[in-house]
Amino acid sequence: MHFHADEGSQIDSYTLAAKTEIAARATDHVTSVRDLKAESEEMERRIQLEREREGEMLASTVHRYLYGTEADIDQHSRRSDIP
Repeated sequence: MHFHADEGSQIDSYTLAAKTEIAARATDHVTSVRDLKAESEEMERRIQLEREREGEMLASTVHRYLYGTEADIDQHSRRSDIP
């Protein structure tokens, strides 16, 4: 197979353009993966905070159910018929 001098430089320019495109796509991919990971971590953080908030609300509700509110406790402690 016989190549002219221009054909070799043309192949080199195509190869360089392809390598540049591959590098650009790889960089975009790495950036996308990094962004998705950050979004995922942020969502996990929000979910954890929501779980903690719901746990506190549930504990407060259970406490009020079992022991009444502070107003109920004050009212019962002032009643004269309770020994």
